[in-house]
Amino acid sequence: MNPFLKKAFPLLLALIVSLGCLVACNGSQNPVEGTESGAETTEPAVSETTAAEIKIEPVMPAVPDNAAARQIVVDYMNKMADVRWVCKDEMDYSSVVSFTKTLVYKPGQEYFGMPYIGGTANAEYFKTFLDENGVYTGSIKWKDVPGNTCASSIYVAYTTISTDETNASATTDMFPLAGKGMVPVGNYSLERITDTAKSLTKDVISQNGDNAILEAYAMLKPADTILSRWAAGGSVLGHTRLVVAEPEIVRGGNGKIVPHKSYLTITEQCSSFNEDEKTKQTTWKTNFKYSFSDLLKAYYIPLTLEELANDTIAAPEITISAFTKPEKITDTNMLKGTVKSNYIIFEANAVITDSNGNVVARIDRYPNAKMLQLTEVHFDNDITNLPSGEYNFKLTIRIGLGECVYADYNFTVK
Repeated sequence: MNPFLKKAFPLLLALIVSLGCLVACNGSQNPVEGTESGAETTEPAVSETTAAEIKIEPVMPAVPDNAAARQIVVDYMNKMADVRWVCKDEMDYSSVVSFTKTLVYKPGQEYFGMPYIGGTANAEYFKTFLDENGVYTGSIKWKDVPGNTCASSIYVAYTTISTDETNASATTDMFPLAGKGMVPVGNYSLERITDTAKSLTKDVISQNGDNAILEAYAMLKPADTILSRWAAGGSVLGHTRLVVAEPEIVRGGNGKIVPHKSYLTITEQCSSFNEDEKTKQTTWKTNFKYSFSDLLKAYYIPLTLEELANDTIAAPEITISAFTKPEKITDTNMLKGTVKSNYIIFEANAVITDSNGNVVARIDRYPNAKMLQLTEVHFDNDITNLPSGEYNFKLTIRIGLGECVYADYNFTVK
Protein backbone atom coordinates (compact mmCIF):
# COMPACT_ATOMS: atom_id res chain seq x y z
CA MET A 1 0.00 0.00 0.00
CA ASN A 2 1.12 3.49 -0.76
CA PRO A 3 2.75 4.92 2.39
CA PHE A 4 0.58 8.08 2.17
CA LEU A 5 -2.67 6.10 1.91
CA LYS A 6 -1.51 3.83 4.68
CA LYS A 7 -1.25 6.83 7.00
CA ALA A 8 -4.52 8.48 5.81
CA PHE A 9 -6.63 5.28 5.84
CA PRO A 10 -7.49 5.42 9.60
CA LEU A 11 -8.58 9.02 9.25
CA LEU A 12 -10.82 8.27 6.25
CA LEU A 13 -12.36 5.32 8.05
CA ALA A 14 -13.18 7.47 11.10
CA LEU A 15 -14.78 10.12 8.86
CA ILE A 16 -17.02 7.52 7.14
CA VAL A 17 -18.18 6.15 10.51
CA SER A 18 -19.00 9.66 11.78
CA LEU A 19 -21.12 10.47 8.75
CA GLY A 20 -22.99 7.19 9.14
CA CYS A 21 -23.79 8.00 12.75
CA LEU A 22 -24.98 11.51 11.80
CA VAL A 23 -27.44 10.12 9.26
CA ALA A 24 -28.63 7.45 11.69
CA CYS A 25 -29.24 9.99 14.44
CA ASN A 26 -31.06 12.56 12.28
CA GLY A 27 -32.97 10.19 10.03
CA SER A 28 -33.78 10.99 6.44
CA GLN A 29 -33.77 14.65 5.48
CA ASN A 30 -37.06 14.15 3.64
CA PRO A 31 -39.13 11.58 5.57
CA VAL A 32 -42.15 10.12 3.78
CA GLU A 33 -45.42 11.66 5.03
CA GLY A 34 -47.24 9.29 7.36
CA THR A 35 -44.21 7.18 8.15
CA GLU A 36 -43.04 6.71 11.66
CA SER A 37 -39.95 8.74 11.01
CA GLY A 38 -42.01 11.63 9.58
CA ALA A 39 -44.55 11.66 12.39
CA GLU A 40 -42.12 13.24 14.82
CA THR A 41 -41.40 16.95 14.23
CA THR A 42 -39.34 19.49 16.08
CA GLU A 43 -41.23 21.61 18.68
CA PRO A 44 -42.31 25.04 17.42
CA ALA A 45 -40.22 28.00 18.54
CA VAL A 46 -41.73 30.04 21.40
CA SER A 47 -42.88 33.44 20.03
CA GLU A 48 -41.77 36.58 21.83
CA THR A 49 -43.50 39.92 21.81
CA THR A 50 -41.06 42.48 20.54
CA ALA A 51 -41.34 46.25 20.46
CA ALA A 52 -41.89 46.10 16.72
CA GLU A 53 -45.07 44.04 17.19
CA ILE A 54 -46.71 46.37 19.70
CA LYS A 55 -49.86 48.11 18.51
CA ILE A 56 -50.63 51.54 19.89
CA GLU A 57 -54.32 51.68 20.70
CA PRO A 58 -55.38 55.02 22.25
CA VAL A 59 -58.09 54.94 24.93
CA MET A 60 -60.24 58.09 24.87
CA PRO A 61 -62.22 59.51 27.79
CA ALA A 62 -65.95 58.92 27.63
CA VAL A 63 -68.42 61.60 26.59
CA PRO A 64 -70.17 62.73 29.80
CA ASP A 65 -73.90 63.12 30.19
CA ASN A 66 -75.26 66.63 30.67
CA ALA A 67 -75.07 66.65 34.46
CA ALA A 68 -71.51 65.31 34.47
CA ALA A 69 -70.44 67.83 31.82
CA ARG A 70 -71.79 70.65 33.96
CA GLN A 71 -69.87 69.38 36.98
CA ILE A 72 -66.66 69.29 34.94
CA VAL A 73 -67.09 73.00 34.16
CA VAL A 74 -67.84 73.90 37.78
CA ASP A 75 -64.91 71.90 39.11
CA TYR A 76 -62.48 73.53 36.72
CA MET A 77 -63.73 77.03 37.51
CA ASN A 78 -63.15 76.37 41.20
CA LYS A 79 -59.76 74.84 40.41
CA MET A 80 -58.64 78.11 38.80
CA ALA A 81 -59.86 79.95 41.88
CA ASP A 82 -57.77 77.71 44.17
CA VAL A 83 -54.36 78.09 42.49
CA ARG A 84 -51.82 79.22 45.08
CA TRP A 85 -48.97 81.51 44.07
CA VAL A 86 -46.60 84.11 45.50
CA CYS A 87 -45.89 87.49 43.91
CA LYS A 88 -42.19 88.18 43.31
CA ASP A 89 -42.21 91.71 41.88
CA GLU A 90 -44.94 94.31 42.28
CA MET A 91 -47.66 93.87 39.68
CA ASP A 92 -49.46 97.21 39.52
CA TYR A 93 -52.46 97.32 37.19
CA SER A 94 -54.25 100.21 38.87
CA SER A 95 -54.01 102.40 35.78
CA VAL A 96 -54.62 99.80 33.08
CA VAL A 97 -58.41 100.17 32.89
CA SER A 98 -61.03 102.00 34.94
CA PHE A 99 -62.16 98.89 36.82
CA THR A 100 -58.69 97.79 38.06
CA LYS A 101 -57.94 100.88 40.17
CA THR A 102 -57.21 98.81 43.28
CA LEU A 103 -55.54 95.88 41.54
CA VAL A 104 -51.97 95.76 42.82
CA TYR A 105 -50.22 92.46 43.59
CA LYS A 106 -47.53 93.00 46.22
CA PRO A 107 -44.08 91.34 46.45
CA GLY A 108 -43.85 88.44 48.90
CA GLN A 109 -47.62 88.20 49.27
CA GLU A 110 -49.35 84.85 48.87
CA TYR A 111 -52.39 84.87 46.58
CA PHE A 112 -55.05 82.35 45.65
CA GLY A 113 -56.69 82.13 42.26
CA MET A 114 -55.22 82.95 38.90
CA PRO A 115 -54.45 86.66 38.50
CA TYR A 116 -57.00 88.98 36.94
CA ILE A 117 -55.36 89.70 33.60
CA GLY A 118 -56.66 90.10 30.07
CA GLY A 119 -56.03 86.60 28.73
CA THR A 120 -57.39 83.06 28.42
CA ALA A 121 -54.84 81.01 30.36
CA ASN A 122 -55.78 77.83 32.18
CA ALA A 123 -54.50 76.66 35.55
CA GLU A 124 -52.00 74.12 34.17
CA TYR A 125 -50.37 76.70 31.91
CA PHE A 126 -50.17 79.31 34.67
CA LYS A 127 -48.42 76.84 36.97
CA THR A 128 -45.56 76.46 34.49
CA PHE A 129 -44.52 79.98 35.50
CA LEU A 130 -44.24 79.07 39.19
CA ASP A 131 -40.98 77.88 40.74
CA GLU A 132 -40.71 75.04 43.27
CA ASN A 133 -41.91 77.42 46.01
CA GLY A 134 -44.91 78.66 44.07
CA VAL A 135 -43.32 82.02 43.26
CA TYR A 136 -44.48 83.55 39.99
CA THR A 137 -41.44 84.06 37.74
CA GLY A 138 -43.02 85.19 34.47
CA SER A 139 -43.57 88.59 32.89
CA ILE A 140 -45.51 91.18 34.86
CA LYS A 141 -46.75 93.09 31.82
CA TRP A 142 -50.55 93.21 31.69
CA LYS A 143 -50.81 91.52 28.28
CA ASP A 144 -48.16 88.89 29.00
CA VAL A 145 -49.23 87.48 32.38
CA PRO A 146 -51.00 84.10 31.97
CA GLY A 147 -54.26 84.94 33.72
CA ASN A 148 -57.89 85.59 32.86
CA THR A 149 -60.83 87.91 33.50
CA CYS A 150 -64.46 87.41 34.51
CA ALA A 151 -65.60 86.36 31.04
CA SER A 152 -62.41 84.66 29.85
CA SER A 153 -62.26 82.50 32.99
CA ILE A 154 -65.70 81.15 32.04
CA TYR A 155 -64.47 80.68 28.48
CA VAL A 156 -61.57 78.59 29.84
CA ALA A 157 -63.92 76.56 32.05
CA TYR A 158 -66.08 75.88 28.99
CA THR A 159 -63.06 74.58 27.01
CA THR A 160 -63.31 71.49 29.21
CA ILE A 161 -66.49 70.43 27.40
CA SER A 162 -66.51 72.51 24.19
CA THR A 163 -64.35 72.21 21.09
CA ASP A 164 -65.34 75.65 19.80
CA GLU A 165 -62.47 78.14 20.12
CA THR A 166 -64.74 81.00 19.03
CA ASN A 167 -66.87 80.85 22.19
CA ALA A 168 -67.41 84.08 24.12
CA SER A 169 -64.39 85.32 26.08
CA ALA A 170 -65.59 88.89 26.70
CA THR A 171 -68.85 90.23 28.13
CA THR A 172 -69.83 91.76 24.78
CA ASP A 173 -69.59 88.29 23.23
CA MET A 174 -71.85 86.76 25.88
CA PHE A 175 -74.95 88.14 24.16
CA PRO A 176 -76.48 85.46 21.89
CA LEU A 177 -76.56 88.08 19.12
CA ALA A 178 -72.76 87.89 18.98
CA GLY A 179 -72.92 84.30 17.74
CA LYS A 180 -70.23 83.17 20.18
CA GLY A 181 -71.82 79.99 21.49
CA MET A 182 -74.17 81.46 24.12
CA VAL A 183 -77.97 81.04 24.29
CA PRO A 184 -80.61 82.33 26.76
CA VAL A 185 -81.91 80.28 29.67
CA GLY A 186 -85.64 80.75 30.26
CA ASN A 187 -88.48 82.36 28.39
CA TYR A 188 -87.59 85.99 27.89
CA SER A 189 -86.97 88.21 24.87
CA LEU A 190 -83.62 89.65 23.82
CA GLU A 191 -85.05 91.96 21.16
CA ARG A 192 -83.58 95.02 22.87
CA ILE A 193 -80.04 93.69 22.28
CA THR A 194 -79.24 95.20 18.89
CA ASP A 195 -75.58 96.14 19.42
CA THR A 196 -73.42 93.84 21.54
CA ALA A 197 -71.02 96.65 22.42
CA LYS A 198 -73.65 99.22 23.44
CA SER A 199 -76.77 97.34 24.53
CA LEU A 200 -77.62 97.10 28.24
CA THR A 201 -79.07 94.15 30.14
CA LYS A 202 -81.21 96.62 32.07
CA ASP A 203 -83.27 97.04 28.90
CA VAL A 204 -83.83 93.30 28.69
CA ILE A 205 -85.23 93.20 32.21
CA SER A 206 -87.45 96.24 31.72
CA GLN A 207 -88.84 94.78 28.49
CA ASN A 208 -89.64 91.35 29.96
CA GLY A 209 -90.57 92.29 33.53
CA ASP A 210 -89.11 91.08 36.81
CA ASN A 211 -91.20 87.94 37.06
CA ALA A 212 -90.04 86.57 33.68
CA ILE A 213 -86.40 87.07 34.67
CA LEU A 214 -86.94 85.55 38.12
CA GLU A 215 -88.46 82.46 36.55
CA ALA A 216 -85.49 82.32 34.18
CA TYR A 217 -83.13 82.44 37.19
CA ALA A 218 -85.02 79.47 38.60
CA MET A 219 -84.23 77.46 35.47
CA LEU A 220 -80.48 77.92 35.80
CA LYS A 221 -78.28 74.89 36.39
CA PRO A 222 -74.64 74.47 37.42
CA ALA A 223 -72.27 75.70 34.65
CA ASP A 224 -74.76 78.26 33.34
CA THR A 225 -73.82 81.95 33.26
CA ILE A 226 -75.34 85.25 34.34
CA LEU A 227 -74.40 88.49 32.57
CA SER A 228 -74.77 92.19 33.28
CA ARG A 229 -73.88 95.08 30.97
CA TRP A 230 -74.36 98.63 32.27
CA ALA A 231 -73.58 102.22 31.32
CA ALA A 232 -70.53 103.81 32.95
CA GLY A 233 -70.05 107.38 31.88
CA GLY A 234 -69.58 107.35 28.14
CA SER A 235 -68.83 103.65 27.93
CA VAL A 236 -70.47 100.33 28.72
CA LEU A 237 -68.95 97.88 31.19
CA GLY A 238 -69.88 94.31 31.97
CA HIS A 239 -69.44 91.41 34.35
CA THR A 240 -70.29 87.73 34.21
CA ARG A 241 -70.53 84.95 36.82
CA LEU A 242 -70.68 81.17 36.67
CA VAL A 243 -73.51 79.32 38.40
CA VAL A 244 -72.05 76.44 40.45
CA ALA A 245 -75.09 74.93 42.19
CA GLU A 246 -78.82 74.42 41.76
CA PRO A 247 -80.85 77.56 42.63
CA GLU A 248 -82.46 77.86 46.05
CA ILE A 249 -86.02 78.92 45.32
CA VAL A 250 -88.70 80.11 47.73
CA ARG A 251 -92.21 80.80 46.46
CA GLY A 252 -95.01 82.69 48.15
CA GLY A 253 -98.60 81.64 48.63
CA ASN A 254 -99.43 82.95 45.17
CA GLY A 255 -96.78 80.67 43.62
CA LYS A 256 -94.49 83.52 42.66
CA ILE A 257 -90.80 83.51 43.51
CA VAL A 258 -89.81 85.49 46.61
CA PRO A 259 -86.65 87.19 45.26
CA HIS A 260 -85.01 88.16 48.56
CA LYS A 261 -85.33 84.58 49.86
CA SER A 262 -84.17 82.84 46.69
CA TYR A 263 -80.46 82.47 45.86
CA LEU A 264 -77.91 81.58 43.23
CA THR A 265 -74.51 80.17 44.18
CA ILE A 266 -71.74 81.41 41.90
CA THR A 267 -67.98 81.48 41.34
CA GLU A 268 -66.49 84.54 39.67
CA GLN A 269 -63.18 86.18 38.76
CA CYS A 270 -63.16 89.87 39.78
CA SER A 271 -61.09 92.92 38.90
CA SER A 272 -60.49 93.83 42.56
CA PHE A 273 -59.67 91.89 45.70
CA ASN A 274 -62.45 90.10 47.54
CA GLU A 275 -63.01 92.08 50.73
CA ASP A 276 -65.42 89.45 52.05
CA GLU A 277 -62.62 86.87 52.15
CA LYS A 278 -60.75 87.27 55.46
CA THR A 279 -58.46 84.23 55.32
CA LYS A 280 -56.62 84.82 52.05
CA GLN A 281 -55.84 87.37 49.36
CA THR A 282 -57.82 86.67 46.21
CA THR A 283 -59.70 88.35 43.39
CA TRP A 284 -62.03 85.35 43.21
CA LYS A 285 -65.35 84.63 44.88
CA THR A 286 -66.07 80.92 45.13
CA ASN A 287 -69.42 79.36 46.03
CA PHE A 288 -70.72 82.82 46.85
CA LYS A 289 -74.48 83.38 47.30
CA TYR A 290 -76.47 86.19 45.72
CA SER A 291 -80.18 86.70 46.23
CA PHE A 292 -82.44 86.92 43.20
CA SER A 293 -83.32 90.45 44.24
CA ASP A 294 -79.64 91.50 44.27
CA LEU A 295 -79.18 90.03 40.81
CA LEU A 296 -82.23 91.85 39.47
CA LYS A 297 -80.99 95.16 40.87
CA ALA A 298 -77.65 94.57 39.14
CA TYR A 299 -79.43 93.69 35.86
CA TYR A 300 -78.19 90.14 35.39
CA ILE A 301 -79.72 87.95 32.69
CA PRO A 302 -79.32 84.12 32.50
CA LEU A 303 -77.42 82.42 29.67
CA THR A 304 -75.65 79.15 28.96
CA LEU A 305 -73.29 77.46 26.54
CA GLU A 306 -75.00 76.09 23.45
CA GLU A 307 -73.58 72.57 23.94
CA LEU A 308 -75.10 72.43 27.43
CA ALA A 309 -78.47 73.69 26.24
CA ASN A 310 -78.61 71.19 23.37
CA ASP A 311 -76.70 68.37 25.09
CA THR A 312 -74.24 68.12 22.18
CA ILE A 313 -70.89 67.40 23.82
CA ALA A 314 -68.50 66.25 21.09
CA ALA A 315 -66.60 62.98 21.31
CA PRO A 316 -62.86 63.51 21.85
CA GLU A 317 -60.55 63.03 18.86
CA ILE A 318 -56.80 62.88 19.51
CA THR A 319 -54.26 61.80 16.92
CA ILE A 320 -50.47 61.84 16.65
CA SER A 321 -48.80 61.92 13.26
CA ALA A 322 -45.25 60.59 12.69
CA PHE A 323 -45.17 59.25 16.26
CA THR A 324 -42.02 57.50 17.48
CA LYS A 325 -42.33 53.74 16.92
CA PRO A 326 -41.95 51.48 19.98
CA GLU A 327 -38.81 49.83 18.58
CA LYS A 328 -37.26 53.29 18.17
CA ILE A 329 -38.17 54.62 21.61
CA THR A 330 -34.57 54.82 22.90
CA ASP A 331 -32.92 55.90 19.64
CA THR A 332 -32.99 59.55 20.69
CA ASN A 333 -33.73 61.38 23.94
CA MET A 334 -37.01 62.81 22.70
CA LEU A 335 -40.28 61.79 21.15
CA LYS A 336 -41.30 62.58 17.62
CA GLY A 337 -44.77 63.46 16.48
CA THR A 338 -47.44 66.13 16.33
CA VAL A 339 -50.43 65.80 18.64
CA LYS A 340 -53.73 67.16 17.38
CA SER A 341 -56.91 67.30 19.43
CA ASN A 342 -60.40 68.66 18.86
CA TYR A 343 -60.31 69.81 22.51
CA ILE A 344 -57.79 72.09 24.19
CA ILE A 345 -54.91 70.01 25.55
CA PHE A 346 -54.40 70.84 29.22
CA GLU A 347 -51.51 68.49 29.87
CA ALA A 348 -49.38 65.79 28.21
CA ASN A 349 -47.12 63.40 30.12
CA ALA A 350 -44.72 60.85 28.65
CA VAL A 351 -43.36 58.63 31.44
CA ILE A 352 -40.87 55.75 31.36
CA THR A 353 -40.72 53.46 34.38
CA ASP A 354 -38.49 50.49 35.21
CA SER A 355 -39.65 46.99 36.20
CA ASN A 356 -40.10 48.18 39.79
CA GLY A 357 -42.36 51.06 38.79
CA ASN A 358 -39.72 53.74 39.39
CA VAL A 359 -39.86 56.73 37.04
CA VAL A 360 -36.58 56.89 35.10
CA ALA A 361 -37.48 59.62 32.58
CA ARG A 362 -40.39 61.87 31.69
CA ILE A 363 -41.64 64.73 29.54
CA ASP A 364 -44.36 67.06 30.85
CA ARG A 365 -46.08 69.63 28.64
CA TYR A 366 -48.90 72.12 29.33
CA PRO A 367 -49.75 73.60 25.93
CA ASN A 368 -53.18 75.25 26.48
CA ALA A 369 -53.72 74.60 22.76
CA LYS A 370 -55.15 72.00 20.41
CA MET A 371 -51.78 71.09 18.93
CA LEU A 372 -48.54 69.98 20.55
CA GLN A 373 -45.14 69.33 18.99
CA LEU A 374 -43.53 66.53 21.00
CA THR A 375 -40.03 67.26 19.67
CA GLU A 376 -39.82 70.66 21.33
CA VAL A 377 -38.36 69.20 24.56
CA HIS A 378 -36.28 66.21 25.60
CA PHE A 379 -36.78 63.62 28.32
CA ASP A 380 -35.40 64.84 31.65
CA ASN A 381 -33.05 61.84 31.75
CA ASP A 382 -31.15 60.50 28.74
CA ILE A 383 -33.05 57.38 27.70
CA THR A 384 -30.45 56.46 25.09
CA ASN A 385 -28.27 55.30 28.00
CA LEU A 386 -30.81 53.26 29.96
CA PRO A 387 -29.33 50.16 31.63
CA SER A 388 -30.39 46.75 30.32
CA GLY A 389 -33.77 45.69 31.59
CA GLU A 390 -37.54 45.81 31.19
CA TYR A 391 -39.33 49.17 30.96
CA ASN A 392 -42.77 50.65 30.40
CA PHE A 393 -43.65 53.68 28.28
CA LYS A 394 -46.90 55.56 28.83
CA LEU A 395 -48.16 58.68 27.10
CA THR A 396 -51.17 60.38 28.68
CA ILE A 397 -52.91 63.40 27.19
CA ARG A 398 -55.39 65.22 29.41
CA ILE A 399 -58.26 67.28 28.07
CA GLY A 400 -61.22 68.66 29.97
CA LEU A 401 -63.23 65.47 29.59
CA GLY A 402 -60.48 63.41 31.18
CA GLU A 403 -57.33 61.49 30.32
CA CYS A 404 -56.54 59.86 27.00
CA VAL A 405 -54.00 57.06 27.42
CA TYR A 406 -52.54 57.28 23.94
CA ALA A 407 -49.82 54.65 24.34
CA ASP A 408 -48.96 52.17 27.09
CA TYR A 409 -46.47 49.39 26.32
CA ASN A 410 -43.46 47.49 27.66
CA PHE A 411 -40.07 47.36 25.98
CA THR A 412 -36.70 45.79 26.61
CA VAL A 413 -33.28 47.39 26.64
CA LYS A 414 -30.65 44.74 25.91
